Amino acid sequence: MEIYKEKYLQDFKTKLQNIIKIINTQCDCLGNTSDVLVVLSKVNFYAENFFINNELENKNNSEALAHLKEQYQLFTTRVKAYQKKYENGNKKALYELKKFLENWLEKPYLTPIQQ
Repeated sequence: MEIYKEKYLQDFKTKLQNIIKIINTQCDCLGNTSDVLVVLSKVNFYAENFFINNELENKNNSEALAHLKEQYQLFTTRVKAYQKKYENGNKKALYELKKFLENWLEKPYLTPIQQ
């Protein structure tokens, strides 16, 4: 079932690609925790907008809505886990987030097993 509307998917992918570029090019500069938290906040903000817009487009399709809610939960839970790891001193969490985003760009659907 195709639940993501192309206009929103492309915009979200572009924003995630920009976040990946920031991590790739400025990772050494992102040593400051507050800078990293800004990047993570952007990911969460972009995700929220992406999923809300898709939910509005699918408001008359209960199956699609349920799937969107599940995907949003899986995506944000994963991002929050990376944030918590980073806040607990695991600097590799930023690279793990980058890898997660790259994988999501390739396959923008998550399953609970991928958590």
